[in-house]
Amino acid sequence: MSSLAAGVALGGVVGLALMVFLVMRARREALPPLTAEALQAAHERWQQRGPEDYQMNVVVSGSQTSTYHVTVRGGAPSAVTQGDELPVKRRATWQYWTVAGLLDVLDHDLRFIDDPGRGFGASPGSAVILRARFDAELGFPVEYERVILSPSSQMRWTVKDFRTLEPKEARRSR
Repeated sequence: MSSLAAGVALGGVVGLALMVFLVMRARREALPPLTAEALQAAHERWQQRGPEDYQMNVVVSGSQTSTYHVTVRGGAPSAVTQGDELPVKRRATWQYWTVAGLLDVLDHDLRFIDDPGRGFGASPGSAVILRARFDAELGFPVEYERVILSPSSQMRWTVKDFRTLEPKEARRSR
């Protein structure tokens, strides 16, 4: 075999190996499909183990990108800011950014996956893809993605910096 042919063969093998590596990596990093069973298990973990007091950031991407910083005390939102710490003025919307609110969004989306017109205002016959990953211990949704095909629409959020806060009563008694 000539050195040119050997080089081409080696290049092909290296190229194929790189392609296999990239496909495997993409599959490993892809979110799993959202199922009713996974969502139910997440609800149960959150109800059993979820703290009453916590903070988290919800990073939203898609058609409306932003970051929400959420503080929950006693199971109710006590502060929600958006972007560069701008307070979200409509307190009625604060609940949407709590863990319970995010789980409600997933409940809604899963309920309307077969009726995207009614559930999402999508064109008749549109397909919807829902994917989610949940925290293994507490059950809060770590990542969520909703993709609506025809017309194309994507929304994704990621919970970052989740941390349990010390209850206010414990801080006062010190």
